[in-house]
Amino acid sequence: MKDEILGLPEEEKRDLAALQDTARERQKQKFLEGFFIDVASIPGVGPARKAALRSFGIETAADVTRRSVKQVKGFW
Repeated sequence: MKDEILGLPEEEKRDLAALQDTARERQKQKFLEGFFIDVASIPGVGPARKAALRSFGIETAADVTRRSVKQVKGFW
């Protein structure tokens, strides 16, 4: 029991760090959701490529991941 009590501060630090990581990730996702690919000026990505991305559900910067873009023919 004593060891469990003594370990609480470390557990609390880990939990707090995990919460901060989650909050940071959510904030980043929310920010990126505001950048729509359709209206963005992206070198090498014209209307046809934007349509291809959209057809795979990639509509905002938040949707862009290596895995999601690899699914779109001609991007990787």
